[in-house]
Amino acid sequence: MMSKDKLVFITVGTTEFSGLIKIVISNEQFISNLKSLGYRRVIVQVGRGELVPDDEIVKTYASYGITFDWYRFKPTLLDDFQAADLIISHAGAGTVLEVLRLQNKKLIICVNNSLQENHQCELADALSEKKYCLATVPESLCETLIESKHAFTALVPFPSVNHDLFPNYLDQML
Repeated sequence: MMSKDKLVFITVGTTEFSGLIKIVISNEQFISNLKSLGYRRVIVQVGRGELVPDDEIVKTYASYGITFDWYRFKPTLLDDFQAADLIISHAGAGTVLEVLRLQNKKLIICVNNSLQENHQCELADALSEKKYCLATVPESLCETLIESKHAFTALVPFPSVNHDLFPNYLDQML
């Protein structure tokens, strides 16, 4: 049986997050770290940012034995989330919760630390403290990636949704 190449999916959602994209397309240490962890495919969703991959970055990844694809938007990222062995995501609440609800997905939240009054830090830190995922900023992503090899073993599953909780509460109140 042929083994599937390990896939990293990186998403910035509908926003612009040049800090994350810059690491992915211009930092050879990041690429080297992916290779050392056994990843052989990278797909990047770049959103509406001006910084986008070019043919040179595709060649650079290929020189490490990693295939590289990218796109701006899709109607849904669910297929990419499900196919990925590792997801590196911006700290948008919708994206993060969608990934965590999939169960058993390795998630690194990368906080856009250039935003003012950054609520993303609070979300990422809270989820990381509860051991649902790892959290970092673009400048520390390479180190977090290497640490993830051992850190992922300490994570716990995100609680599943209890669809009866709210209706039961309403029944009790009425």
